[in-house]
Amino acid sequence: MMSTSLSSLASSPLPRAGGGRWVFGWQLLLHGVAVTLFLSGFFLVRYEIPPAELQSGAGHGAESSPAHAGPRRAVLVLIDALRYDFLLYDNRTAAEPYANGLPHVAELVAQRPSESFLFRFVADAPTTTMQRLKALTTGSLPTFVDVKDNLQSAEVTEDNLVDALRRAGKRVWFFGDDTWTGLFPGDFDCAFAFPSFDVKDLHSVDNGVLCHAIPELTGRAPAPTSPPCVATYGPDRPVPTCGEGAWDVLILHFLGLDHVGHRHGPSHEAARQKLAQLDGFLRNLTAVLEEDTVLFVMGDHGMTPDGNHGGASADEVDAGLFVYSPGGLYPAPAPPPAPPARLRRGVRALTRNRPWRAVDQIDFVPTFARLLGVPIPNSNLGTVIPEFFLGIQAGTNPDDTLRAALARAGVTALATDHRRPEESLRDLERQLASAQFVGSPAPLCAVLTGLVRINAALLENAAQVFEYLRAYAERAPMFADAELDRLHGLHTRLEDTRRAARARQADALAAAAAGCSAAPGPDPDIGVVVRAAALEYHDFVHYRGLLRDVVAHARLQWVSFDLTAMALGLAVFVGAAACALLFILHTAQHGVPLFSPMLVAGGAAAGGGLALLALGPGYWPALLAASALGSVAGGGGPSPPPF
Repeated sequence: MMSTSLSSLASSPLPRAGGGRWVFGWQLLLHGVAVTLFLSGFFLVRYEIPPAELQSGAGHGAESSPAHAGPRRAVLVLIDALRYDFLLYDNRTAAEPYANGLPHVAELVAQRPSESFLFRFVADAPTTTMQRLKALTTGSLPTFVDVKDNLQSAEVTEDNLVDALRRAGKRVWFFGDDTWTGLFPGDFDCAFAFPSFDVKDLHSVDNGVLCHAIPELTGRAPAPTSPPCVATYGPDRPVPTCGEGAWDVLILHFLGLDHVGHRHGPSHEAARQKLAQLDGFLRNLTAVLEEDTVLFVMGDHGMTPDGNHGGASADEVDAGLFVYSPGGLYPAPAPPPAPPARLRRGVRALTRNRPWRAVDQIDFVPTFARLLGVPIPNSNLGTVIPEFFLGIQAGTNPDDTLRAALARAGVTALATDHRRPEESLRDLERQLASAQFVGSPAPLCAVLTGLVRINAALLENAAQVFEYLRAYAERAPMFADAELDRLHGLHTRLEDTRRAARARQADALAAAAAGCSAAPGPDPDIGVVVRAAALEYHDFVHYRGLLRDVVAHARLQWVSFDLTAMALGLAVFVGAAACALLFILHTAQHGVPLFSPMLVAGGAAAGGGLALLALGPGYWPALLAASALGSVAGGGGPSPPPF
């Protein structure tokens, strides 16, 4: 039936002339539009905004940022392809070679819960190392195509953590995968980078890191006779060193686990051996960390059961994050509770069965910046991770913990919808005016101290993010839409609401701050502390929710494939192919047809109108394609009868 239909269409009598040129031109146009539509939905594009077009991060939230009291130094251990479950431990099972491969992490979480944190560290696709490193240093959402000024260089041109640390006078050292020195050429005060191209090489990069890391961290020269140094430099060559200088941030990038995955997969015995090597290194590293240092152990992505990565499956996007600071991240307002006796005896925790919270990888950037006391990079879209600032233990949900503490004191009208700041504040102030508060002020002082700290970080975070959104919308006007306007409006309303509430409650806030300070004196009034903590919690919920909305909107623009555009591209391609087939069949029987200008114009108008009604004016390539397809259909039909 299809062949009969095509034959009947092809045999329709048409006047003859040079209309073949029309068909050829329209076919080129249609195929170009089809390719453009499909690629615009698949290869998502994000423009890199140079730092000069953004306000300096030093000014974000300056009026609310307290003096830095967190860790002074940081060690960042990036284990390439460290999947989330590689960090977990269950002493009842070890079915896979990679299972229970890092027991030292479980021991620290169990025995030092106030100083250890474990998270599922969720990446955005594409899960390739270069794109992940960009996200982990800029806080942005890299896509398959990053448009920037210098298209010939992989160098990161956006503001990033390495540049922010250097501007703050921090000395940054790096040992490991040479991808870093390509992204940040000349930015490290000391660097030993090792080639990463050969995926069959499981040990060269890791040996280079092992040769330098512990000796340089502790101020000693690497031992030329140590096995890693011999494997890296040979038995007779001197080992280079960073010299006598000190470091503030040390970045180590291990690559062997990723290469094990590519060559053998995670279920091979080589995975067990590599994880055992890394566990021994972490054990030695934590033994020499000083109390003013925070350790981050993270993966940039995971790996599939066959060892690959790059896509968006759970195995690929679920990396692990472990954070440990022997002295605690901030001075504790009260002595932390002792771990249970069975954990003090050294029994390993069943970390595999704990509900560890998931955080986005881009959230690392503002968190790291605030912990080290440097400005958040201007291109960041992440949100500070609250656990590190609130002083709560790993494995607990910060929202549940804070709400429970305030509920015990008598406050239950707490905000749940961050999109209605005015209404939620009115409800809260109404309850605070009539509630009877109970309990001791000491636990609430600890809650208030943590909330003041996290809110100072969130205020800077929000100011930086919305400055970035403003600059990006100016560079890429198509990014500015109704949702972005709503987010800007919500930010403005939240700022106004916050200022008005603090003006009304100024006396209570000042009294709570004085009463909960470390200076000796009588206990503060419980009502004053509760009022201050409840207001701080209101800000915490609303600013954090707002920043989450921003990331969700950005992901729709840069990370989620535009399936509509891809489908339209395929549809236009199929339509163009059908028109070409009709033309070929007709030409074979009747020669080259002449397109009727009247029908060409009518078909173009009809196709464009239908596309406009169905999709709206935002899909301008679709309007062009529909008009072109309509003109081909109109011009390829039977000629109108003579008048």
